[in-house]
Amino acid sequence: MIFDVPTMAAMVAVVSLAMAIALRCVSSKEHVPGFRLFSIGLLCHAIGVPVVAFRAVIPEAFSIIAGNTLVSAAFGFFLAAIYRFYLKPVNCKLVMVPVALVFVSTIVLLNQQALRFSTMSLLMLLQMLSLFMTVWVRRHDTSGNSYRLLLCGVTIGVLIFASRMIAMLAGITSPQAVWHPGLIQTWTFMSGGVFVLFTAVGIIGMYKDRSDHYIKTLAMQDELTGIGNRRAIVQELQKRFAESVRHKTPLCLLMFDLDYFKHINDCFGHFAGDEVLKTVATSVKTRLRISDFFGRYGGEEFVIILPRTSQSVGVSIAEELLARQQHQSIRTEGKEIPVNFSIGIAATDSGQFEKSEDLLKAADQALYRAKEQGRNRLSV
Repeated sequence: MIFDVPTMAAMVAVVSLAMAIALRCVSSKEHVPGFRLFSIGLLCHAIGVPVVAFRAVIPEAFSIIAGNTLVSAAFGFFLAAIYRFYLKPVNCKLVMVPVALVFVSTIVLLNQQALRFSTMSLLMLLQMLSLFMTVWVRRHDTSGNSYRLLLCGVTIGVLIFASRMIAMLAGITSPQAVWHPGLIQTWTFMSGGVFVLFTAVGIIGMYKDRSDHYIKTLAMQDELTGIGNRRAIVQELQKRFAESVRHKTPLCLLMFDLDYFKHINDCFGHFAGDEVLKTVATSVKTRLRISDFFGRYGGEEFVIILPRTSQSVGVSIAEELLARQQHQSIRTEGKEIPVNFSIGIAATDSGQFEKSEDLLKAADQALYRAKEQGRNRLSV
């Protein structure tokens, strides 16, 4: 089915305007980096496409210069929005130079239709490729898979301008025919609507993925120390325990508790107690391996999960932590606070455990014994 050019241009403009409004609604209550720039780009696109298409009813020179520049500016705003979304400094040259080249080229090549059409297609193709590469390079910094929808939209944009340029160079179409109903024009405008829809919905989805990831992180993170919380510990332990059973590899669990922490709170205040917890968490975390998991189980109690670690290695790690802590004190509010802790150790190679909760309970019992035996020590 082939539609006339003004009708298709109006359809693309309506889609662009609708998505611009949608972006503004999404970001109306909360500032979202890049959304304002993206919505401005959509507005430029919504204006630029009809200006180019309605050449028969508006001055031709204005239609060519203003329309092409607005469409190119839309792509520039899209690129700037992506930079802002990733909280990166906007590459002004990459954003503004193509737009300036489009503006100058339309003026210089105003009366050279074939060369102007090919030049515009090439410059906008390069803008699409820049947009694609910017998202592709940062795909690993993106939570979720919505960025793929954005990439699909940009890929459609690449195909639009590549096909237009190829059609012109191959003689499939001519400058005089590009604004008359035909297969190339139908493909261009219909795909243009899909391009706008996919890119706008894609960036909205990327924001939702980021928000969901942030909420999930907060739900699994201890607010005071920044390490895993109790929920995160339980989930990680279940995962590692299942891996230990499946691959028949040892798993070691260290549970340690700060000695006389109530005395610290009573003598130095709860603020000092919080500083002690944060300092201990930071100190211990820096001495663990990347594969280890460290979390705050509750109060002054912490858990270290050591995958692929036997009981003997776990004891060595615990002894090192104890030895280091014995020679350190924590300074807060001008006071030196000596801090020691007791450690309970349990490992899958030292006994039979049917589930992860049994391993956690064994480490807790070992910690209780260490406390009974005088504190500042470990118990297996």
